[in-house]
Amino acid sequence: ADGIVVHDVPLLVESTRGYDYGAVIVVETPKELRLVRLEARGIPREDAENRMALQATDEERRAVATWVIDNSGDLGHLERQVDAIWHELQERARPGKP
Repeated sequence: ADGIVVHDVPLLVESTRGYDYGAVIVVETPKELRLVRLEARGIPREDAENRMALQATDEERRAVATWVIDNSGDLGHLERQVDAIWHELQERARPGKP
């Protein structure tokens, strides 16, 4: 009852099966930075743009989010956000919490 389970679901919002999670964390990066990062991983820009066009918009993802993490900064910036959310998740999981 006091456990925390994390599911990594890349296409959660696009899913037609629906979902029922106690909380949803969305990790967001500006489109241009996403494209630069994907190109650095060897994905041609046009392919990346085509894939992104088929996915949910940032607004659609934000609409289901309990928390939104900004992944446009450095690793330290990302870790501070994750730590804050982790603390909140631990508080929610404490016995006697709804």
